[in-house]
Amino acid sequence: MSVLFLVLAAGGFGGFYVGGLWSPQKDLSSRLEQVRGIQLPDGLMAQGGGGYGFTETWIIGGFGFGASRRISGPDLVVDYSVGQGYFEVGRLFRTGPVRLGVMALLGGGGASVTLYPRLTDPTTDELLRDPGRSATLRAGGFSGGVGLVAFTPLTSWLLLGVHAFGAYTLDTIWDLEEGRLLDAPAFQPAVGGIQVFLAMGGEEVGED
Repeated sequence: MSVLFLVLAAGGFGGFYVGGLWSPQKDLSSRLEQVRGIQLPDGLMAQGGGGYGFTETWIIGGFGFGASRRISGPDLVVDYSVGQGYFEVGRLFRTGPVRLGVMALLGGGGASVTLYPRLTDPTTDELLRDPGRSATLRAGGFSGGVGLVAFTPLTSWLLLGVHAFGAYTLDTIWDLEEGRLLDAPAFQPAVGGIQVFLAMGGEEVGED
């Protein structure tokens, strides 16, 4: 769940958001847990932005965001990052004071996992002689999905709404950034998120 503060212009709104993102990577996470006792989180807090224009029957726009978390184990540090960006277009319906948009999503998304050995504090010479090994796994590519948005005016200048999406990335395995991983774990391509937003501006969206 998240909160999105937007600025509403005539026929459109856009702004910064902080949201909940779900992208569980069960295969890679279970391998990490077996070998190192570390699990990747199923959910992350994401930051980004979006903007939309709309008429009485259509809505068009897009959004993008990124999320990351550092997980530390006894002898390993893992940086886990996810990013998504989409163009959205769809139909807008009205039920009383509420507008509901049903949209198709097209864009791209991916994730990376960087592994660092946990080192003791070195001197500069020790660091230069043996910096330790880090490795990065990446996955992602073209994505598509569906989005829903519902909003209603609270006053002549303030909106309250909810945005949710689900998408699927056309990739199947994690790749090693430098080199080839012989037994690459599967990449789970499904991702989803949800936001609650407040929009402020000059249009009374509750009137024709």
